[in-house]
Amino acid sequence: MARQLSILADEGEDPESQHEAEARRRFGPPRVDVTPIATSGRTEYTAFCPRCSAVHRHTSPGPRRGPCGARYTIPPDTGPDETE
Repeated sequence: MARQLSILADEGEDPESQHEAEARRRFGPPRVDVTPIATSGRTEYTAFCPRCSAVHRHTSPGPRRGPCGARYTIPPDTGPDETE
């Protein structure tokens, strides 16, 4: 019973933000759109930041924190498109 009460919104707290916090805890930060960049020796990723609307650059996929403090997930590289 105490566990169920701990996830309810506190009085004065927005229930939607409580729901978003619970989703982040269970599933991790949200995924963002990325563009892979082939550099010499490795692939880097540019991510469109949902917090500050800037583009941040990361060296590997997975959960990341942008320079502005936003938390998001860089999805794994699926490889080159096979449409050619």
